[in-house]
Amino acid sequence: MTKSDDWPAIPEDRIDAFIDGESKQFRSAALQARIRGTRPDIERYVRRFNADAAELGASLMPLRQQSQQYLLCDAKAALSAEAARTLGCYTAADALALHFDSRIKGAGRWLYSTAFIGMCLLELYHVLPEDSRLLRSIHLGLLILFLAAWAFAFLLYFLVGWQKWQDKHQDYRALAEGLRVQFFWRLAGLSDAVENHYLQRQGNELAWIRYAIHAWQLDGPAEPPNLAFVKTCWVSGQKKYFDAKSPFNGALDHTWHHYSKFFFLLSLGTAALLVAVLAAVELSPILQPAGSLARSPFASLERVLAFLIGTFIVAAALCTLYKERRAFAEHANNYAIMRDLFDEAQGQLDAGEDPMRILAGLGQDALAENAEWLLMHRKRPLDVPVP
Repeated sequence: MTKSDDWPAIPEDRIDAFIDGESKQFRSAALQARIRGTRPDIERYVRRFNADAAELGASLMPLRQQSQQYLLCDAKAALSAEAARTLGCYTAADALALHFDSRIKGAGRWLYSTAFIGMCLLELYHVLPEDSRLLRSIHLGLLILFLAAWAFAFLLYFLVGWQKWQDKHQDYRALAEGLRVQFFWRLAGLSDAVENHYLQRQGNELAWIRYAIHAWQLDGPAEPPNLAFVKTCWVSGQKKYFDAKSPFNGALDHTWHHYSKFFFLLSLGTAALLVAVLAAVELSPILQPAGSLARSPFASLERVLAFLIGTFIVAAALCTLYKERRAFAEHANNYAIMRDLFDEAQGQLDAGEDPMRILAGLGQDALAENAEWLLMHRKRPLDVPVP
């Protein structure tokens, strides 16, 4: 593993050559102009990555070591200069992606918790009586706390957007996954360039990822194929990963769906109980000696049940929002497809079919899946949950 001050920086001196090469693939002047227009974005995002690597490099060394051990499946392999460089770039991008993933998940938990607390305070404000000066003071305090909770939620939301935590996590994850394919393609002896198969239709803001993969490559002799290592650490390793992640995400989707249904049914049950209490009090002179529910001993019970109904509805709505934003069902389905693709590739390799054809196609499938993952999460930005 490289030292903390040796984090790979994405070189900026190859941007113009990269853009020229990209634009020459098209005859359309409009497409060429569009590609040339990506230069400011590429430069800006490259500098952002390099700044994050320089700032966080020392603190993320354990994550880089973890990423290396996972990619190499704890095996020993002699790596060429290009493969070792690609490995170092992968671990840097992966560590940064994990770091910002942790931040965005933490912010998400705070946002949803704060939203729940804020709505509970509002429900309590509505059901609490105001028949004394103390209770009126409590009313005012609840309203102030409600506003403070939502103010905190929006401040956190703006902090996440200002710091670009979610964009950084997604971009650096996409970069790491592209480098993973590049790394194993080189170890397999394939000369295919990942940037020619990856994120080509995803707009200017993602062109820097393809440039970074291109710029980090070294010009050198072809890699001696190490198919056994590639089969063990990539094909078999990714099959095991997707085999575990697909049911895990499916279970999470079912769990949060059941949470939502449970809280909704609780609200219905509580509402039915409240109806029964109100009907009993209205119809029974024994339970309503004073002729008014407000003066009966059941008034407090009514307020408690009303508070619980609102709280359970809010909890059900937040569970559904959280499940949809995290896209557990979509992940479970996509990971199942990738598991089957890696399983099929493993079977074809075991049967002695052309490994170059199989691994090239498998890499393109992996790149397409990650592009879909990136676009899916772009459509699900972290937001203030409003039930």
